[in-house]
Amino acid sequence: MKLEVNDDRFRNEAAKVIYAVSCLEGMALDQVILLFNANSPAEFSSVTVFVAYL
Repeated sequence: MKLEVNDDRFRNEAAKVIYAVSCLEGMALDQVILLFNANSPAEFSSVTVFVAYL
């Protein structure tokens, strides 16, 4: 909802994914950090793809 309401604050999909990652903590954050270290963050082309991964 935040991403839709404040769409003008996020310049592109990558900024939205970065924001979504910044909201994570604990095991969810650990899982994403492992993936980012192993692969390119570009794998998450949108927040929808990111949420589907989670």
